[in-house]
Amino acid sequence: MAELRKPEILKMLALSRDLPPEKRRAILQINLRQLEGNLSTDQVYDAAQNIDIDPLTLAKVFTGNDFILRYAIANQKRDEALEEVLAGVPSMSAEICRDFVAAVSQRYDALRFASFDTPLRFPSLRNFRWRVDVSLSTGRLSRNIRPCVLMEFALTDGTTRLFEMDIQRFHKFRYSVAAMLQEMILIDQIAGLKRQVREA
Repeated sequence: MAELRKPEILKMLALSRDLPPEKRRAILQINLRQLEGNLSTDQVYDAAQNIDIDPLTLAKVFTGNDFILRYAIANQKRDEALEEVLAGVPSMSAEICRDFVAAVSQRYDALRFASFDTPLRFPSLRNFRWRVDVSLSTGRLSRNIRPCVLMEFALTDGTTRLFEMDIQRFHKFRYSVAAMLQEMILIDQIAGLKRQVREA
């Protein structure tokens, strides 16, 4: 909580409060897309050029937004918990508070996934399609009715990956993904318990 009371954050909130709501929300959207890994540094600059405000003000508001969003994700604050924290910050208007709460709540999972502080950032999944194909015959076999699963992954860097596997391999893949997700949930719960112990 004390982190959000830093003078530079309070100055940013004062600047943000004086901006028209549509411009303030446009900056916040750029923040969200950048944190999710969907905008490079050059693309952030290009997007910011479309917002008609003083560049210095824009830079300060953008930096303050980034700090607040990272604070919310790092401390696992969303919905009512985030609203309670932000409501206690001086210079935080009710409208700005609602904008942050709505932004974090709607895109929490994507922001949290992208928040791991690592210099190596891989593209994330943008779209996924799949289908089951059955080959009735091949050049080698006159009769082959074994189905296979085709999966197409569209990534945020613009590339598309296509995978093909038989049903047996697909079930192994499905089991491995489920086991990995279960381990991630367990790690997340342990981290939450440790944070609660430190705050107690």
